[in-house]
Amino acid sequence: LHEFVPHDEKQQAELAREMGLSLEQVKRRVAQLHEANPMLGHRGCRLAITYPEILKMQIRAIVEAAIECRSKKIDARPEIMHPLVGTKKELVLLRKLTEETIAQVFAEKGVKKAFEIPIGTMIEIPRAAVTADEIGEVADFFSYGTNDLTQMTFGYSRDDIGSFLPAYLEKGMLEKDPFQSIDTVGVGGLVKMACEKGRAVAKAQKKAFKLGVCGEHGGDPASIAFFQKCGLDYVSCSPFRVPVARLAALHRARLSPCRGRWRQGRALAVREAARMGGCARAAPAGPGFAPCRRCQRPPDPPYRQRRGEPAGTGWLRAGSRPGLCSAPA
Repeated sequence: LHEFVPHDEKQQAELAREMGLSLEQVKRRVAQLHEANPMLGHRGCRLAITYPEILKMQIRAIVEAAIECRSKKIDARPEIMHPLVGTKKELVLLRKLTEETIAQVFAEKGVKKAFEIPIGTMIEIPRAAVTADEIGEVADFFSYGTNDLTQMTFGYSRDDIGSFLPAYLEKGMLEKDPFQSIDTVGVGGLVKMACEKGRAVAKAQKKAFKLGVCGEHGGDPASIAFFQKCGLDYVSCSPFRVPVARLAALHRARLSPCRGRWRQGRALAVREAARMGGCARAAPAGPGFAPCRRCQRPPDPPYRQRRGEPAGTGWLRAGSRPGLCSAPA
């Protein structure tokens, strides 16, 4: 919280005048809010538990916005996700406060037909992954916060890893930066375990249960391949990584036995590649299949056959709109 309050005397004096407090009171409160290690401190769900009015304010804003959108025929479907949950009791309390606030807003706005708002949590603390079966009992979905999960599993600070990461990579202590591409053995092991536990609980309770990932790993092709194997439903990442994430998801969808999902992913990735102005290899070789429309380059050998099917099965037929390849424009 100390990051959100002024630290120079001039700004503190302005805040004191606005709040009707003395300068000394503001200075004292700023000092009280200081944390030595804020990444492991008073944030996330802990802030909502100690200051429930902040949570209620945010929930109210989300619900009111959704109601307004729906009144304008916009199909808004909000989901409430509580971060940094480490115990079932935390989510039980937060879910109760969330549901009460949602019901209150619906009543105030005269909503006759209440719409569903799923309530879930970020799995970003190792304990949450280990006890995912307990937390899953009161969650509608999990989203894996792999940035913090990596930080807490390795004990590496995201802000300070640069001081020793080059030496670790050079000496083979790490194969790659674990904050850029997921550690499939340690961090990935926790993700996989939590997926299995969460889905088992959802199956026992006969409820729908969505799994996803939120973090920079959501834009890394190798990480996306791992998440697909874990059965995650979606990935989320920073905007500049979205094009890469879409193309990587396409590739993984192509390898999936679910052809319908592959075709959907293919169309999405071809559009994204065209928007980027580059090429995204998107056509397997085989008789009757078109080359890249930009450079006429034939597809590469890895795409010649899929799961024992005839060459080119399930791809763009000649005469239809050809795909794009990865060759430089």
